[in-house]
Amino acid sequence: MNVDILIYVNNLKEFFKRDQQAFKDMFGTLEIDKELYFQKLTDIASQNFENTGTPTLSTVQMFDIVRELTTTTSEVEQLMKVLKKEPIGPFIQILPGFPPICLN
Repeated sequence: MNVDILIYVNNLKEFFKRDQQAFKDMFGTLEIDKELYFQKLTDIASQNFENTGTPTLSTVQMFDIVRELTTTTSEVEQLMKVLKKEPIGPFIQILPGFPPICLN
């Protein structure tokens, strides 16, 4: 892998580590695997470097990675992460103080 790509990716990692507000602006409340995000970012940076001579991703490319990572997780899995509860049966969730909910 080219040194320019490694420097670019490491600079982005350090930037998001130091600036939590920028991280929140980029990802919002989404639960995204950072390692997978940076792996995909590295792949696209490599393609950019081969095509244009610079590894820099556009804003659109960065958000495309976020969109790809969030759409690969099903809506039910995202809901379960938010609720932090395990389903009792398929698409059934029981929350304390509420009747059972069945998603049709």
